[in-house]
Amino acid sequence: MLAALGTLALACGGDDAPGDACTTTAECSDGQRCVDDRCVAVTERDAGGCADCECTIDDDCAAVAPCAESRCNAGSCEVVVFDERCAPLGICDPTRGCVEAPDAGPTRVDGGLDAGAEDAGTDAGTDAGIDAGPTRGPVGATCDEATDCLAYRGLATPTCLERLRDGTSFVGGYCTMRCADAGDCPDGTACWRAGTLLESYCLDACELREDCRLGYACRIPPTGTIQPSGTTACYPGRSIVPVE
Repeated sequence: MLAALGTLALACGGDDAPGDACTTTAECSDGQRCVDDRCVAVTERDAGGCADCECTIDDDCAAVAPCAESRCNAGSCEVVVFDERCAPLGICDPTRGCVEAPDAGPTRVDGGLDAGAEDAGTDAGTDAGIDAGPTRGPVGATCDEATDCLAYRGLATPTCLERLRDGTSFVGGYCTMRCADAGDCPDGTACWRAGTLLESYCLDACELREDCRLGYACRIPPTGTIQPSGTTACYPGRSIVPVE
């Protein structure tokens, strides 16, 4: 009985001789896998000698986006996506990460009308905008609520900023998202920390006053800090009304 147990332990990886150090299976020789940072023969891990298996553990599978997971199932890698990690406005793409969910609603509603002859002329003109779905604004755009704002892949959920705790008003609403540093904001924007992390937002970067909409000035915010340092951004202030 003891001899049989010893044979089974050896087949399942009981050999105490350590292999070469590794971080991935690609660093090991043919017929080996990287397990617990050491190269081990496949037959030590799997008594069946799974030489043709794509994987033996989850770490053997290729990395995917944070909203998905690679799993080893019966020797084959499979990808499981979690759309809830991109909620409420996005869905999970295992290679690109969180992406904006397609707006299929208006197209489905209009389907019955398109099939009729009377609607054929309308689709070529005014109806085209309806079929395309609502347009969401980037950082700095006007908004009434968060769903008016564009969701950026891999970044925080957008929000519609209207007023700070100190009373600063963002006229017309201001599409933005929370941030801790500049890396949390999309290209062409900056991370402004008004006070605590609860009041840290991405602002639309600018160079000229014409880059900002009415009611906003191109300036360094008068309070808090901004990253990258010295960046000018569209911030509530006097804006020149263009002369017609």
